[in-house]
Amino acid sequence: MTIWEIIVIATGLSLDVYAYCLYKGAMLSELNKVQIAKMCGLFTAFQTAAVFIGSLVRYIPFVDTGYRRAGNVWFILSAALFFAVGGIMISRAARGRKMILIERLENHYNFRMILVWCLVASIDAFIAGIGFAVLSAELLQLLIVTALTSVIAVVGGIYAGYRLGCASRNRFVTIGGCILLAGGADVLLRFFMA
Repeated sequence: MTIWEIIVIATGLSLDVYAYCLYKGAMLSELNKVQIAKMCGLFTAFQTAAVFIGSLVRYIPFVDTGYRRAGNVWFILSAALFFAVGGIMISRAARGRKMILIERLENHYNFRMILVWCLVASIDAFIAGIGFAVLSAELLQLLIVTALTSVIAVVGGIYAGYRLGCASRNRFVTIGGCILLAGGADVLLRFFMA
């Protein structure tokens, strides 16, 4: 798996984080850099840990043995995982359109709620981590790219939400899902071209 493929898929995953931070930024009347740094730390820790744990699945003895025996079948599994995450994100965005989000002033950072957001966003990252493992993505590259895209998503989301509101929140989740669908299609194309 190339670094560009990792960047594209990590960007798709980070748009989920971006949407949560867009919503939080829309609630703020002033920006507190210390609190934003804490949010960066939480989201980055959860996203990178989820991708790391997901990528370790390959090292389970049963999976490792099957991985060596099945070979190319795992490419299809990886594509299916990226398709599933993309579909989940698009579905979540579609359901979110029906809900009316109330932008209310909330200058304090409710870190219990933010932890829930981190956990929900990291589920997608965990599943994608399994897909990355199947494609033998370089773990260090994967973690660095995931961390960087998470930080950019948090800071960008907070500032964009603060300036523009969160009306476009579901569009970004949908775009992230579409990017993951394209990543799955890329994996399948590479499988059939090989």
